[in-house]
Amino acid sequence: MTPPLACLFSAASDHSLISTGKERDSESGNDYFPARYYGSSMGRFLSPDPFIPFNLKKDRFQAWIANPQHWNKYAYALNNPLKFTDPTGMTETVYYFLSKNLTDAQRDFVNKHLGEIEGAIADKMHKAGIKDVVFKDGSQLSSSQVNKMLADQPKGVNTLNFTNTSFRGSSSDANGGTNGMISVVFMGNFAKSGEVSTDLVQALANVGAHELGHGMGFYSHTTPTCGSMCDQIYNLFNHDLMNENQGNFGITTPKNYDMSIPQNRQAVEEINAQPEYQPQ
Repeated sequence: MTPPLACLFSAASDHSLISTGKERDSESGNDYFPARYYGSSMGRFLSPDPFIPFNLKKDRFQAWIANPQHWNKYAYALNNPLKFTDPTGMTETVYYFLSKNLTDAQRDFVNKHLGEIEGAIADKMHKAGIKDVVFKDGSQLSSSQVNKMLADQPKGVNTLNFTNTSFRGSSSDANGGTNGMISVVFMGNFAKSGEVSTDLVQALANVGAHELGHGMGFYSHTTPTCGSMCDQIYNLFNHDLMNENQGNFGITTPKNYDMSIPQNRQAVEEINAQPEYQPQ
């Protein structure tokens, strides 16, 4: 964040990095953000936001256009730098939660391999074009902060919940599920299918990234509807992460989002335009 009254380093300073970790040009005083340059003397970006909202779905467009700060294509951090920062201008924040109904073995596994699971999910998002992916411990949020986040449904933030075979009182025999910005991984169901013994970390990453993809607005190509076995064989050879039933067969095969789909590219552009979420 470097608005005119909050610069940490002046153009004459020996330091080349500002508080967001971006590089400042000593001659012009402009700060280099990967998408465009920021003029610290004006508190504005020097070129318009490349994000184009007009091919959003109707409800998403109405939500976007309802915020007047989106109308200013040169604004920094929604024109509120005291509340928001924009360290990269490109952030997807994922709050993770470990449900109380996890078994001791499941909880120990997640805690031991959490960094690997997060890294595998982040790698899939980076390959999709999301520049910055941040995982945060959701248990550090208060109940009111969680409730407000779920009520506001902010862009560029999702939750990933690791649970056993039920979530919020509802049981499931699926490997994962999504409801708005709530993504769930049902760890207790993996052992039933028998195909995850070789790489449970990759299995959890596939399912977690798939469910988070729904929350981010990703789509998949239409899968065939030729029966259960046919669908399973199709998904074994098709590595589009957003295909449904991708978690039932060959789940340990690494899969990624299909970025040839226009809606997915639009979703990435929208995420990349968001400041990092700050809980209220």
